[in-house]
Amino acid sequence: MRDDKFKKLQIHARKHLFAVGWSNFHLEHDSGRKVIVYSSPNGRKFYSLHEACSHYIKESFCFDFNKTFKNENGLLHTESPIKKDESLMTITNTHVLRSSKRARKDVSSLFQTPRTVLSWLIDNNVVLPRAKVKYICKKNGFTMKEGRITREGIKCSCCQSTFSLLKFQSHGGSSYGRASANIFLEDGRSLLYCQLQIKLDQSSKSNPKGNQHEMVNENDYICSVCQYGGELVLCDQCPSSFHKSCVGLKEVPDGEWFCPSCCCRICNENRFSEQNTNSEMINCEQCDKRYHVGCLKRKVGSYLEANWFCSSRCEEIFRGLERVLGKSIPVGRDKDNLTWTLRKNKTFECSSTSNDEALNMEEIIENYSKLNVAISVMHECFEPVKEARTGRDIVEDVIFCRWSELRRLNFKGFYTVFLEKGDELISTATLRVYGEKVAEIPLVGTRFQYRRRGMCHILMHQLEKILTELGVKRLVLPAVSSVLHTWTRSFGFSVMTESEKFKLLGFTFLDFQGTTTCHKILVKPCSSRNNGHEPQSATTNIQPNCYKRIKFRRLSESNFIEICK
Repeated sequence: MRDDKFKKLQIHARKHLFAVGWSNFHLEHDSGRKVIVYSSPNGRKFYSLHEACSHYIKESFCFDFNKTFKNENGLLHTESPIKKDESLMTITNTHVLRSSKRARKDVSSLFQTPRTVLSWLIDNNVVLPRAKVKYICKKNGFTMKEGRITREGIKCSCCQSTFSLLKFQSHGGSSYGRASANIFLEDGRSLLYCQLQIKLDQSSKSNPKGNQHEMVNENDYICSVCQYGGELVLCDQCPSSFHKSCVGLKEVPDGEWFCPSCCCRICNENRFSEQNTNSEMINCEQCDKRYHVGCLKRKVGSYLEANWFCSSRCEEIFRGLERVLGKSIPVGRDKDNLTWTLRKNKTFECSSTSNDEALNMEEIIENYSKLNVAISVMHECFEPVKEARTGRDIVEDVIFCRWSELRRLNFKGFYTVFLEKGDELISTATLRVYGEKVAEIPLVGTRFQYRRRGMCHILMHQLEKILTELGVKRLVLPAVSSVLHTWTRSFGFSVMTESEKFKLLGFTFLDFQGTTTCHKILVKPCSSRNNGHEPQSATTNIQPNCYKRIKFRRLSESNFIEICK
């Protein structure tokens, strides 16, 4: 029993060292025996866990309390690992470069040009400004219209008017297929193929794992709730780390401890109670809550493994979002020509017929291009937000829904909201819906030249309208200090209290250091309320059924290139 306890202490000691930046590697001794070497963040080597822990504790106790400096971002950064008026084993909260969400104050001349798919193609040197194009009817191969490419759109040769891609197609008297698939350059490439060129080029340069990234070390180095470092409690199931005060703990628990996100929403435990059998867990497709397979079988008798929903409300919300996905909704005044669209990253998968294959992948490529335009608008609105450990662009990972084992970096489930004027992107936001209880919009940006014109209000009004119709009760966002007053006075948000935050502890939100968490209660119109009755909670309305999606077969990229030419 003593040996088991000692081994557990060793495991927790290693986890803590890794969480604060230590690493280890194997070294072969002269005798041929392999030893584990522990390396501190400053490069010192130790040949036993005891020596490494002793050095870490000594360094923590003998630190200069008042040593501070300004980092490259201009933020005050303290190197003191000890908090005043607290126990000596508590490390100070230190700024982490990754999580500073800051609005841009200077306007570059590059940010004055329109943000369209055509401007994105020009910026990536795939097409040239004023390049000649022609719209070719797919049915008979006739040239319907000719024009020249500009950042704003296509300038027609016959009338000298500038049109969006879709309106240039209509101007040519056609409505068949996607405009970019039927507009060709003089060298024979379609605009759709040009978009594919960038996609393939960027894919070859990016992480081979594509839509996911892994932790470098075993556990996280900052708290998943407040985004600060310090003395952290490590979850024994996932790589997440927490301050004990951030998760309502009075002291560090003995033995194993599991974070709220890793616990079953029926039994509130990580391990299944009946002799530790059936401890396998599944997640709700929409709200991401976790449940033991054993608890589900005991409660409803059965479950389906794929695309499972914990309640009818989660399934309704999922289907409701799918219904509006990719559909342009006219908003604002008619003369403004504004449309609101919800988009999400899609993969290269297609249906059984060749015609559906082409249409589906045309949609995938255009969607990819639009999401890249949204990234450029976010970069215009905010200073670069990089994850310090991985060096990845947080904005790009969110918009492309990239998955991570670490929950605070797991952006699966994010949507991107577009407010466009013709082909030009005006305002954009990122959205994740955790079932009926709460949705988050961590990033909202409007282009500089369109600010103070009510564009963000139009985007938010339509977003809140759709969420309210779906039955979502609360909207949460992290407000930068410079715009906190705007969110609370103009948009109806209020600053969340600690007790309100604690009620949502089971959900992992994208948060940033230096921001204030705000929320807004979404209220349905009286006529659409459920006769005064609240819908059943997830744990009392477990659904054994799941939403069945169409099974797709994968098409090779070489086949897709042929379709796009």
